[in-house]
Amino acid sequence: MMKDIETFLNWIYYCMYKGEYKLSRLFRILNPVRLLVKMPFLKKRYEKLGVDIDKEIDSILYSKRFGVSVIYMGGILAGILFLVQMTISIIIIRILDIQITSYGIFLPIFFITSYFVCHVLIFKGDKYLSYFEKFDKWTRNKKIKYGLLSLSVVLTIISTFIFSLLM
Repeated sequence: MMKDIETFLNWIYYCMYKGEYKLSRLFRILNPVRLLVKMPFLKKRYEKLGVDIDKEIDSILYSKRFGVSVIYMGGILAGILFLVQMTISIIIIRILDIQITSYGIFLPIFFITSYFVCHVLIFKGDKYLSYFEKFDKWTRNKKIKYGLLSLSVVLTIISTFIFSLLM
């Protein structure tokens, strides 16, 4: 059971990472850092130093081990797990008609739990890297299928949270 949850979360994480990677690559022309380094005096300076600034920027942004995209998507996944916990608690509270004046007590608990789950099931021992290798071997059709499924899971979680607030 725990292995299935780990695989599921890593699959969602992988699809989110790949989606963000493709979107940021699509909009990389608008990246202000890239526009700055295209200035002639900076371009000449980096060429003189033998530095390919595009490779350096890509390694900072897209490295699977320490890249900004990996960190960013990890935070988004923790936020999604937080929304799942909030949604479940709101629905239970509404169904049982429990009077709670503030959800403030739940917030730190849910934040810590979300972080802990992400850390243990995804980041501890860089488990996600082995899953990334496994998922990178998927066919194009399988990647599209699982990408759309993960998008639908995330949108379902968000919409369920919104609807739970409106109950």
